[in-house]
Amino acid sequence: MHLLSPKKPDGTTDWDVVFDDPERGLIALIDRVRTTEALQDCGLIIIKRLFTRKNDQLDVARFNNELNEIISSAGTERELTEIKQKVILMLQRIKAIRVGKAKVYLEEKARNKNANRRSSGSAAANTYKLLNNKKFTVAAMAAMLVLILAIVGLVYWPTDNATPADKSEQQTRLERDLKALREETEKKQAERLKTEQENRTKEIRNQKALEKKQADERIMPPAVVLPGVYVQRRVKGKIRHAKPIMPIFVFADRKGFSRLCESRPKVIDIINVALSKNSSDGIPIAAMDLTKIANDIRKQVNSHLRGQLVSKVLLVTDGKLSHMGTAGDRCTLASKRYFDYIYPPSPQ
Repeated sequence: MHLLSPKKPDGTTDWDVVFDDPERGLIALIDRVRTTEALQDCGLIIIKRLFTRKNDQLDVARFNNELNEIISSAGTERELTEIKQKVILMLQRIKAIRVGKAKVYLEEKARNKNANRRSSGSAAANTYKLLNNKKFTVAAMAAMLVLILAIVGLVYWPTDNATPADKSEQQTRLERDLKALREETEKKQAERLKTEQENRTKEIRNQKALEKKQADERIMPPAVVLPGVYVQRRVKGKIRHAKPIMPIFVFADRKGFSRLCESRPKVIDIINVALSKNSSDGIPIAAMDLTKIANDIRKQVNSHLRGQLVSKVLLVTDGKLSHMGTAGDRCTLASKRYFDYIYPPSPQ
């Protein structure tokens, strides 16, 4: 199978074919991988070979980081299809960049051609003619494209006339490159995870210090009380009247309050699902691990809000009835009368 070397009549690379060819295009290549590891390897090589100029270093770093974030978000291989779609969307943006650069190149070429018509007999003009010779341009662009596809294609697109020795050498070289890329990626991921863990530890330490100060000085933190959620109780094998559970969300700062209020229906849905899941088998509320359920709710809400905005979630079952059902449909900051629910007074 011969490698693609598509070109347009104007001498520029046909990026539509490079990316979108159903058989040997880069997107088709990505779509054929079967593991997240192979997906990352192919993505890194494609980015490296598409951005080869010195001034492309920022693009390489940006897209490498984006690819690493996409891959690291994959929880299981079952999510591979969704992850591949995200990588394909990234490639389509890269394609748009290449198409835009080709357009700029043609515009500059046209301007330079007009500017050099009057000096066609000079040495500079002769050099210009050589560099802009259609055959020269096509050959250069074709060579660049072959270089891109050759690196990736050695595994997926073996050539018909390659000898077994050539294939073995090519395979060894590609595996060496992939190993180096993988090691570099793993090192960066380890450094990022270490930094994230250090930052998280610092945040927890600061949060505990803040909570202690708020409790000691009775400073009401930014918090929202949502309407009570009613969970049915099972008494002696029979379902009795539902008992309300009052959710209280405590924030690190006030910006978390506004973000949660914007997503209030989704947040209420998360609460209902979490409580229903843990009470579906008739377990009495007293036996439910409300601390664990509250922590799960906090994680889900923060994931939905895309940030560690909620510092604590409380599921209150023993509050005053006048407090438990008064949140209504509005989303407002909790008043100081909810302070003792957030920081219960020490038993005397």
